[in-house]
Amino acid sequence: SILKNYPKWNAAEPIDEDNLQELFGPDQRERPTGKQQAKKKQKSDYRRKCDAAEKAYEAKREKELAIMQCKELEFLMIDHSSLPPAKRAIIERKQAEMMRKYPDA
Repeated sequence: SILKNYPKWNAAEPIDEDNLQELFGPDQRERPTGKQQAKKKQKSDYRRKCDAAEKAYEAKREKELAIMQCKELEFLMIDHSSLPPAKRAIIERKQAEMMRKYPDA
């Protein structure tokens, strides 16, 4: 090749790993993660965040269902005997609808 005679392009002898450590000691710097490792970590973090969000959603949903059931049970406890007939009919109808949700009760 034409450039081999110029010092800038004249490659030095390769340094083997043992000789390098002998001259400079062990490399104290942490190696940057490779692209594949970074992608795996990113996917892992994303999956962990998704799992946490799903668990939080399920917990919130269960809490809301429990609150709704509690309110329904409170509604079923309403004494409608002293109410005017029109209001009593509405409450009785709603209570009957709710009771159909709990066939084992």
